[in-house]
Amino acid sequence: MENGSYNILYVDDEPQNIYLFRSLFETDYNVLTAASGSEALAIMAELDIQVLLADQRMPDLNGIQLLESVAKEHPETVRVLVTGYADIDVVIEAINRGAVYRYLSKPWDIEEIKATIRNALEVYELKKKNQTLIASLRKKIEELNFLNKLQLDLKGLSDSESAIEKAITSLRAELEAEYGCYCELHGTTIQTRFPAGTRSTAGGDELEAIVARLDLQHVKNPLASHIPDGRSLCVLPLVFQGTFFGHLLFLFAAQEPFDPEELPFAEAASHIVSSVLYSQHVHKQEMKKEQFLVLGQMASMIVHDLKGPLATILGFVSLLQAELAASQREEFAGIINKEVQRLIDMVEELLAFSKGQSHLQTAPIDFPALFQEIMGLFEISLKKENIRTEISLNGLHGVSGDRRKLKKVFINLLQNAREFLQRVDGPRTIRIHSAMENDTAVIRFINNGPPIPRELLPKLFDPFFSHDKDQGTGLGLTICKKIIEEHNGSIEVFSQAGNNEFRIALPAGSDPCPDSKNHSPGR
Repeated sequence: MENGSYNILYVDDEPQNIYLFRSLFETDYNVLTAASGSEALAIMAELDIQVLLADQRMPDLNGIQLLESVAKEHPETVRVLVTGYADIDVVIEAINRGAVYRYLSKPWDIEEIKATIRNALEVYELKKKNQTLIASLRKKIEELNFLNKLQLDLKGLSDSESAIEKAITSLRAELEAEYGCYCELHGTTIQTRFPAGTRSTAGGDELEAIVARLDLQHVKNPLASHIPDGRSLCVLPLVFQGTFFGHLLFLFAAQEPFDPEELPFAEAASHIVSSVLYSQHVHKQEMKKEQFLVLGQMASMIVHDLKGPLATILGFVSLLQAELAASQREEFAGIINKEVQRLIDMVEELLAFSKGQSHLQTAPIDFPALFQEIMGLFEISLKKENIRTEISLNGLHGVSGDRRKLKKVFINLLQNAREFLQRVDGPRTIRIHSAMENDTAVIRFINNGPPIPRELLPKLFDPFFSHDKDQGTGLGLTICKKIIEEHNGSIEVFSQAGNNEFRIALPAGSDPCPDSKNHSPGR
């Protein structure tokens, strides 16, 4: 500021002092004077005063009382006490109550009072700069807090549509824009998207018409511009790592135009939006790659597994075309039937895995009868392979479940154990034990086959994972785990030399998982 633009107020009840002060400084500053404290306060209520000099001894308000009042109402004004009494107590009181910059003694030293006013104005300018810097700092902190919250909010969203909608809504409120939208380029065509529920109420057609007149194809950097009706636009391209997603566009009313100084902040926000959209884009690409990889792996395994039974069927079909004895035909037909059943089981495993949640038909289960039925299916193969079985069922009364599905689990575990024991040269044993443990029915399937490597144990229930098996889809144990979990139970595997154990825990006296009930297949 130029000297002439500074307002200096001098307060004194002695006219000669006022006359002298005005004569000394009115050529350099805009000097105002008052004969009392109340008059001084009235002036300050109308004008910004940079420096206030007040005499201590005045009739209505003394200098300290005036300065104290000004310190509360106008803290930016630099305050100077003028006193004719060299009383240290007065000075201390002035400092404590009036927060004075300094005090001057009467009679004045003209050079001292000139230097005091110059220095006071420097203090005023410094305080002003500090206030500006503090306000700017506070604004930057608020902007950083907003950007941080915006990033956290957007990262919590899983799709680009929700991220774009959230970005428009948040930035429109922060920038105090009239309208906001997202523009996506498809060749020369611009597709405009608005946050849900705002198009009809926020001038969507009007903004879309404005967008149509813009040459967005050539807007590669943040842009602030005006349109003929006096309103202003802020256009923010969304680009990250060379990938272009579109533009965020905000329209501002003529009476509250977009401040170009806000452009760096708006650009920072657009970088955050772009980075989140890019992360979602990369994630989708990776998911597609992974899906194709799993699909390829699955198709490869299915083809490999189905080729075996089909080759066997074709071989025995060709043999049946020859002249054979009735016993041979019956034997070959039995083999073909078995291989066809194996194909059906594989297909059922794949279908069960793809359907997700399914319907449970729950009822109390007679486990001794169920296991007797299952063991009947394995009786011939177990005898032929010299596998001894020990079955001891205790504590399974009162357990409900889907008999058909649990039967599938138990058959799968027995079949896996039987195949695993084919690698054992000595005695082969399968033990099935059960007991109640804290209102939970625990069923253990134990065999003395070779130990399973510890690092493979967590993978046994993963889809398409097989350990030392030449046949199957790699889904058997995955489906077993899914069925047991549908029953609110758990299945675990433990292995050490001579002892492999699959442990099933089923809740006794409770219904299976509610979420697995009353679901139609495929849901």
